Amino acid sequence: MLDIYAPIVPKASIGGLKLRSHLKEYYDIIPKLSWVDKETLNDCSAYVFGSFHIRYEMRDTLYLFFNMLNGKLYKITALSNYQGMLLGKIKVGMNIEDLLKVQPNLLYDDFEEVYSYEGLAIETDINNRIESISVYVEELDTLNNDIELRRQFEKGNW
Repeated sequence: MLDIYAPIVPKASIGGLKLRSHLKEYYDIIPKLSWVDKETLNDCSAYVFGSFHIRYEMRDTLYLFFNMLNGKLYKITALSNYQGMLLGKIKVGMNIEDLLKVQPNLLYDDFEEVYSYEGLAIETDINNRIESISVYVEELDTLNNDIELRRQFEKGNW
């Protein structure tokens, strides 16, 4: 069950949804995320990207990224409406200076334009506020260095 107040746990979960879990586990949740509600201006959508990836989006709340070949959830992103916190202190919308006081070991990646650390990525907006917090499987940290690992990940062999 989705809980927008649940803690954000690097390399593990957001909203009570667990990385590496299978798409079929969300059989009851996904239809609620992907139907169109005209009164709320299409709050939920699904996007296929690349050849074998799909992102389910609950607008301004969560993104769920699945590999379509193995059905596994490999990345979850918390957006502005998400209320849960990382380490009990960090949440979407807070100032980046406050973030770095709480978590000084975060590294800024100029290429990806995110602060990151072991299964965690934090994006900021032009006002230096946290725009999103993502948790992801650790395999994603190794893909830039090895073409064969990238191929295996794309094929769902992880």
